[in-house]
Amino acid sequence: LSFDKIKALTEGVLAGTMEPSIKSEAIPESNDGPVKVVVAHTYKEIVEDMDKDVLIEFYAPWCGHCKSLAPIYENLGDLYQGSKIVIAKMDATANDLPAGIPFQVQGFPTIKFRKAGTAEYLDFSGDRTLDTFVEFLTENAVNKFEVHVDKVEKKVEEKTVETDEIEHDEL
Repeated sequence: LSFDKIKALTEGVLAGTMEPSIKSEAIPESNDGPVKVVVAHTYKEIVEDMDKDVLIEFYAPWCGHCKSLAPIYENLGDLYQGSKIVIAKMDATANDLPAGIPFQVQGFPTIKFRKAGTAEYLDFSGDRTLDTFVEFLTENAVNKFEVHVDKVEKKVEEKTVETDEIEHDEL
């Protein structure tokens, strides 16, 4: 620590040439699953893509409500995969929000929706069911996409049957 280093830092901040130090997990090597993983360094690229509607869950890995939501959220991602409606999640305990975001995460999970073409965020405060999420996105998304909830529900039933069979076989 020296006068010259402090001076250089101060001048850089005032000139706008210094990058802020933000907490961020590593950028995922692969991010092609149904739910996009957002970290601080990819927030603008994924969540603020003006061509896409984005529903993002801010979660904490230890949060029981977040753990309960995870399979429903994965199914929601399956429904919208390949569309211009992005289902995303961010570990809010390991990543900072970029400066200028018009909200703070104050509880888990916090679920926000950003419409394509705007910087406006809407709160999702409905029931955390697949049907309610689909209804919310159908009402609010700029990009329209027809979903078939019954296909996902059938997939969930098949996974449940497989899991039950595995547990039964292990007994």
